[in-house]
Amino acid sequence: MHFVDKYSTLSPGYIKLRKIALIITMLRNRFAHVWNPGKNISIDEAMIPFKGRSSLKQYMPMKPIKRGIKVWARADANNGYISAFEVYTGRKGNTTEKGLGAMVVKGLTEQLHGTYRHVFYDNFFSSVDLALDLLRAGLYSCGTLRSNRKGFPALLKPIVKKGLHTRGSSKTYQNGNLTVTVWQDNRPVTLISTNSDPTTISSVVRKNRDGTTATYSCPDSLALYNQNMGGVDRNDQLRGYYHVRYKCRKSYKYVFWFLLDLAITNAYVLSKFNPDNRMKNVKDFRASLAKELIGTYFSKKRAGRPSIGPPTLRFCQHHFPMRVEKSSHRCHYCHNYTESNNEKLLGTVMNAICTFATLDSKQVTAFGYTTPDTSMDQPATTELLCKRLCANRQHTHLCY
Repeated sequence: MHFVDKYSTLSPGYIKLRKIALIITMLRNRFAHVWNPGKNISIDEAMIPFKGRSSLKQYMPMKPIKRGIKVWARADANNGYISAFEVYTGRKGNTTEKGLGAMVVKGLTEQLHGTYRHVFYDNFFSSVDLALDLLRAGLYSCGTLRSNRKGFPALLKPIVKKGLHTRGSSKTYQNGNLTVTVWQDNRPVTLISTNSDPTTISSVVRKNRDGTTATYSCPDSLALYNQNMGGVDRNDQLRGYYHVRYKCRKSYKYVFWFLLDLAITNAYVLSKFNPDNRMKNVKDFRASLAKELIGTYFSKKRAGRPSIGPPTLRFCQHHFPMRVEKSSHRCHYCHNYTESNNEKLLGTVMNAICTFATLDSKQVTAFGYTTPDTSMDQPATTELLCKRLCANRQHTHLCY
């Protein structure tokens, strides 16, 4: 499976992803063109499971997928549609990367400047400088913050270290639209925000040590963060139910399978906006998509020379197995008959009525059935005969 000519020339930024670069560019442009993100956007990382040998592989021991290829993603916080992504290829050169999180957020939100959307991210990306840069670019932001980041307020560092006395209490530092808040949960939680009012108080439900639940007051930035941070995780959840991923040694194939699953998941998210959509879950959507892609294709080829005439029409163009209440039988199309079986079955019911070939009254009478009305048109007579034979279990294929 190849995606690009090995002798073609590509931009220097895609050296490690050279074999898959055209697919990445095509899908990135298509995702951004099809759906315009809403007000709230979440930025997070996704992982492609991979344990082979590759310079793209990352190791994160604290994550559910510890080894794999990292992908930065920007998703709609309301539905999980990923409109922008970037495959992480590692550091460039031997120098240590500084401000990687800020670079990722700025790169994924570059096309949204001036729209005043709300961007949510975790403490891996956040910093005081990033929040101010996004605010100057016309974007509000909110996220958790590490106390060792540059520019962290010195007045809040002792509170982060020692914590507050009561659960649900908080302390806030404000400088213009920028607010840094320390909220006491089981441990101190630090948030940075440019899209919340520090005087607004919300509530959150927490579980106590004895198993009971209680409601505690919290700053508005924490409530917004908990509500809108799960966009990428929602897409990961939908993509993880059913995936196209086969074991191999090539890392770029794993990237392609991730992109294929991502395209299917985004299509499923968009299908939920269709009022005529009757598919309840991802499984139904994937099954319907597979049937549409397969169509009338049949991989099994007949031996001998190809037929000169037009292909024979069948009662059902979509040939898929189904679960029935009655006793099961072998399907005529799937079962691989031997030459002796073909000779025995030649001229029998299976080879006689499964086509729209002309059936005159003599052929019908030979099987023990007569047409009820000779004035009926031929397809209707053939369908009626097929229903009778199926009822007597002489014909096992799903014809109607």
